Amino acid sequence: MSLITQARADVLAITTNINEFGLSLVFENTASPVDTATVTGIFSKHHIDVNRQGVAFNSRMAHVSVSELEFDAANYDVRNANGEVDLKDHKVTMEGKQYIVNQWFPSDTTKLITIILGDYAD
Repeated sequence: MSLITQARADVLAITTNINEFGLSLVFENTASPVDTATVTGIFSKHHIDVNRQGVAFNSRMAHVSVSELEFDAANYDVRNANGEVDLKDHKVTMEGKQYIVNQWFPSDTTKLITIILGDYAD
């Protein structure tokens, strides 16, 4: 097994470990409401940010990290026709709260996608 293959397997094992780190996440493509998937990933929320001058201020940021292999296993397309990860207009539900995807940062090396979330209101 190559080092990259091992890294991808480790990322998948860490992010899907429901007994330690993982959390059940329901993804929905709002452009195609029938396109949904339940995957496991890591959720984090923090309440501080830093401006361009280096001054900390109160903020609320939430993000999830999910292995692309988990999306593949759920038959949930995260790539567009150009082969790029594209989660525009996707919605995430976890623990009864809904979020909208604001930004996403995929790693083609480890297949980990970090997704920045914003509050969602119908």
